[in-house]
Amino acid sequence: MAFGRFSCRHIGCGILFLVLLVAQASTAQELGTLRDEVRTTDASEKGKTRRPFFTEPSRKSRARSISFSAADAGEECDEDDRAISTFASEAFFAGMSMPFWGPRAAIGDDSNDPGYFLRYPYLHAQDAAIVSHATSATTHRTWMLRTRGEYADDFDSLSRIGGALLFDTASRWGLDSEFNHHRDELFGQRDSLWMGDANIVYRFAQSEQLQMRAGIGFNWLHDPLDTDFGFNFTYAGDWFPTQPLIISHEIDWGRLGHSTLFHGRITAGVNYHRLEFYTGFDYLDIGQAEVSGLVGGMRLWLSH
Repeated sequence: MAFGRFSCRHIGCGILFLVLLVAQASTAQELGTLRDEVRTTDASEKGKTRRPFFTEPSRKSRARSISFSAADAGEECDEDDRAISTFASEAFFAGMSMPFWGPRAAIGDDSNDPGYFLRYPYLHAQDAAIVSHATSATTHRTWMLRTRGEYADDFDSLSRIGGALLFDTASRWGLDSEFNHHRDELFGQRDSLWMGDANIVYRFAQSEQLQMRAGIGFNWLHDPLDTDFGFNFTYAGDWFPTQPLIISHEIDWGRLGHSTLFHGRITAGVNYHRLEFYTGFDYLDIGQAEVSGLVGGMRLWLSH
């Protein structure tokens, strides 16, 4: 059936195009959502229901709590209750701190001795990137600089190009920084912003095959409208299981503007001398905005 110059086939294609347009538009505003999460203070404008931390109790509940408080105040805790409470506190602390003492215990790193660097990972087929003691001029490197460049895509409308720097020293102290340019493009309409972080890190666990770092710093977001900052905690590591494989992970957790930030990534790479080529997955969560996708890139390992 035809209507003027238009047939059912033309109408059907038009409807399908509109459906795809609406579907794409519903997922192509992630950077706008991210920006709103960072800069909007009113929870109702973010689609959230803000609850007060405390609510006024009823008269009956207040009377009940007063009677219970009076009864509890007259009782004394026995030794068993105190022991249980102490054990629970110690278990909670041990569980929360396990990401730090666990790796040290697993690799037998029971000191804070310096660690020197190889010229590049797997030098002379050694399963190592750090040596505990300098044995010769070949292995004695007092600092290491690692740079990376990468591209990430969610196979929809979001893409990202970025880079990072890690400056590490034999004393275990170092600096870590990351910067990314996010772009959202749909039917010629573009939105973009810059994000990153900078941290002071400490290598709290080290061996020939595993290095773990943690530190604190700040997050930042910049676009033509404004620049926002927030606190950041970072936890990262590199594992060298066998030549030429390198497994790396990173977790960032903190604040950016008025929202909570969580960032996690894991990559698997292969190295040839100073170069490493890797691929993996990257995930970023800020408030209700989520940006994730596959990532691939190259890292350069330098030491002196």
